Amino acid sequence: METPILELRQVFKHYFEAGEKRSILRGASLVMAEGEFVALLGRSGAGKSTLLNVIGGLDVADEGTVLVQGRELQRLSDDERTDLRARQMGFVFQSFNLIPTLTAAENVALPLVLGGERLPAAAVAAESMLAKVGLAGRGGSSPDRLSGGEQQRVAIARALIHDPVLVLADEPTGNLDYQTGREIMDLLHGMVRERRVSMLVVTHDTDFLSVSDRVLRLQEGVLRDADAEPVGT
Repeated sequence: METPILELRQVFKHYFEAGEKRSILRGASLVMAEGEFVALLGRSGAGKSTLLNVIGGLDVADEGTVLVQGRELQRLSDDERTDLRARQMGFVFQSFNLIPTLTAAENVALPLVLGGERLPAAAVAAESMLAKVGLAGRGGSSPDRLSGGEQQRVAIARALIHDPVLVLADEPTGNLDYQTGREIMDLLHGMVRERRVSMLVVTHDTDFLSVSDRVLRLQEGVLRDADAEPVGT
């Protein structure tokens, strides 16, 4: 039996605000296979971003287990989690999160450079990836010279250039107009399908639901299949 790309087992996470404990995740469980495309719904404040942070190793679960390709994140050091995140995960954000002082190509090349690739080879790979997302010849442009849709194309190229096994996307079309959002959704969906990448996308965009293998809802700190019982219970 193949090892899941991502597995959550009864994950709990809480924070303290004004001296009071606030529970965000209350036993979230999930199994994702290679190449699976999962959409995640939930009200504002339900804990979706917290869940992505825990999966991405940016935060650590208080209880339960998070595994990426069978590696338990809680057992890794900070440096090991950073390395895992850099080599095996890609991230796409609503606000693009491009580095303004770098060109589009330099933003895309960054994951390769941080992973030890030599700059000339990383630069070639970045230009090739930009062409695949429809931005051939725009590698020398700074982010402020690009439209919102173009910036998100750069972000997608950056997320996929190092061949991650898992992509986490947080409202990737949230800052875009309807038509541009459709183009970005189609691009993102097509590229992760082509590369057999597993993807978990947090979204309020109902068009994502029609292209997803599964639709989940984060409700009361628990992951549920949409209109079904809690996952993993």
